[in-house]
Amino acid sequence: MSDRIKRQQSLAEELQDLVLRHAREKLKDGTITAGEFSTVVKLLQDQGWTFD
Repeated sequence: MSDRIKRQQSLAEELQDLVLRHAREKLKDGTITAGEFSTVVKLLQDQGWTFD
C-alpha cells in the first residue's frame, strides 16, 4: 500500500475520532442535532457496531 493511501486512511480515522469526541460532548450537554446524531450512528456502524 502506498504511503499516500496509508496517510489518507490515517487522516480518515483521526477525523472519525474527532467527530465522535465532539458528538459525545454535544450528547452530554444535550445540544446534538438529529443530523449530527445520524452521522455518529453511521460512523459507528462503519466501525462494526450494531444497534438491535
